Amino acid sequence: MGNLAFDPATRSIDLAGLDVAANGRLSGQPFEAKAAAPRLAVTETEASGESVKASVSLAGEQALQATVDASGIGGSTKALKVAKLAVQASMRRGERTVQASLGTPFEANLEAGKYGLPTLAGTVEIRDPAIPNGQARIDLSGSVSADATNEKVAAQLDAKAEGTALRAKV
Repeated sequence: MGNLAFDPATRSIDLAGLDVAANGRLSGQPFEAKAAAPRLAVTETEASGESVKASVSLAGEQALQATVDASGIGGSTKALKVAKLAVQASMRRGERTVQASLGTPFEANLEAGKYGLPTLAGTVEIRDPAIPNGQARIDLSGSVSADATNEKVAAQLDAKAEGTALRAKV
């Protein structure tokens, strides 16, 4: 499994050699989940690490596959930065398939409990004979921030599809 050290007082993390996998059945369908973090070190003065990756798949009538990849890790516990946080997902249910892609940098002040996704951007593509033209594409953009200490969340999300634009602000 690797080595993990965490200091709650300083929020320092030292992780090496994480490589875990689980499989089994979920609602009667086979699933598999994996996570790997070859090296991640976050201290009060420096943060570095190799790409952190995770994936999950579920087979069956409601098949799902998703991956998360965090790369370009730097900063410190007060200014942690992940240059690219990428999420890819696909789902199949009957004749409908959905593919989604989302990317953003990630920022955090671990000591203050503040987290942010400052420039979310992505797409969702749906293929289904039951919708007009058999397919639809939604372009997404926005930002999300959270302050865990003060229990506050703020988000602005924009979606554009086939001449329609939606904006949500929380």
